[in-house]
Amino acid sequence: MKRTILKRLPDVNPLTGQNLSLKHNNMKAAAWGERKLLATQEEDIQSLVELGLTNSQSKVYLALIARGKTKGQTIWKNSGVARQDVYRVLAELHEKGLVEKVFAIPTEFKPISLKDGLAILLKNKAGEYANAEVKTKNLLQKFQPLNDDSSLGEYEFSLVPGKDATLLKFRTAFNEAQKSVDVIFYWKGFLDFVSTADIWRRKLKRDLKMRVIVYRSPGERATPSIVRNLRKKYLEIRYASMPPPATSTIFDRNAALITTSPTPNPLETPSLWLKNTGFVTIVQDYFDDLWCSLSDRQAA
Repeated sequence: MKRTILKRLPDVNPLTGQNLSLKHNNMKAAAWGERKLLATQEEDIQSLVELGLTNSQSKVYLALIARGKTKGQTIWKNSGVARQDVYRVLAELHEKGLVEKVFAIPTEFKPISLKDGLAILLKNKAGEYANAEVKTKNLLQKFQPLNDDSSLGEYEFSLVPGKDATLLKFRTAFNEAQKSVDVIFYWKGFLDFVSTADIWRRKLKRDLKMRVIVYRSPGERATPSIVRNLRKKYLEIRYASMPPPATSTIFDRNAALITTSPTPNPLETPSLWLKNTGFVTIVQDYFDDLWCSLSDRQAA
């Protein structure tokens, strides 16, 4: 049986004397540099798109910035935009104030500086935002009577999405509470709450009674000074020895916000909003029983 022997190709071209390995390395370096340049160009294009230009407008404008005053034919060859679209895009950029037409034969196009162009785009974006803000206010005024909570009646059950929606629901109910707020927290959720304590202190000063039951694991024994200060001035705290089945908050004994799963951070999961005397009473009784079961020694 014959063995096939693979011979290593020479590093030097025997006819020209050219170093083939060096040529190969140069080609690899050039290809890598081209990929890096393309990635950078894509980032620049995306930045302009976020400021309000289309993809084609961004490509043409950047091509003009790179080359300065030039003809339309040069632009379509270097921008990556189809020839039949280039003049339409140039007209759009001219309308936006980003490109000047230079009277020549053939017509040439000159970009305004990138600094001035970005200032124009940012101004337009700010105008769009201000316009959207006005429309938002008008929309709220138009539909406010339909969304008034008082029109929903005495009883309400709803599933509130996590994160911002849950935080907004909590803040709204907290600010509307008149007499009491009772909360069951995990330690992490409680620390997140006290980190924004300035928001609640004004409300707590107005004769609002707040009781907090907190579960903290054995590794979470350190108590920040802010917690000690809040406990002295604004609220009562007791510590549970077992993790609660859910994070819950009861407002004025007639409304409750309860997480749908046990989690240290109540914003990570949807919450059930209850405004029903029967169901809230059950939640309140659970809280009161747990509160009474915690001695002063456990609360220390």
